[in-house]
Amino acid sequence: MTTTLIQKEEIPHYTCLRCENLLSDEEKVNRKIKLQKGQILGNAYKSKVKIVFNTTQGFKAVETTIWTVGEEYIVLKGGVTIPLYAIVDIEL
Repeated sequence: MTTTLIQKEEIPHYTCLRCENLLSDEEKVNRKIKLQKGQILGNAYKSKVKIVFNTTQGFKAVETTIWTVGEEYIVLKGGVTIPLYAIVDIEL
């Protein structure tokens, strides 16, 4: 998988594919756990994580802090959101 690193301010310029990228329930649970760990790292330690997500223009990656993990989206600094279904990987 080839990814392009972008700035979080660029995320609104991309359209996420409207389909789930992870196939198994186990992968989805692991994604949620990693996102919650990333949220703790961001809020408590101001640490950044790398988030890989799928867009209509291919895989994109962003290194940023996660402020909130919701049921359908994550919220990054500045109110930028990424839908959970588009997230492929989280590197803590």
